Amino acid sequence: MPVTIIAVLLLLMIQLQDMRKMAMVLLTAPLGLIGVSIIMAAFRIPFGFVAMLGVIALAGMIIRNSVILVVQIDQDVAAGVAIVDGHPSRPRCDGCVPSY
Repeated sequence: MPVTIIAVLLLLMIQLQDMRKMAMVLLTAPLGLIGVSIIMAAFRIPFGFVAMLGVIALAGMIIRNSVILVVQIDQDVAAGVAIVDGHPSRPRCDGCVPSY
């Protein structure tokens, strides 16, 4: 397990090339545990081996999606795309009143 964690950290560092980005990506994985804990407690599901494999797979998917998002944001910033309110394609409206 320690060798696997070191390999994941090394690969993330190579891919993201920044310690802050790597830390941000790694800090998103434990957020999945909140949902897992609530659902497993609500349905009284025991945390066995299969559940542990599912949690590890979920953490992997969360990390993968976080890496994709961070890389996409970096590419958009490098291309000069204005990122407004967290989304690059959202139209900018200074002083507009939203119509609901």
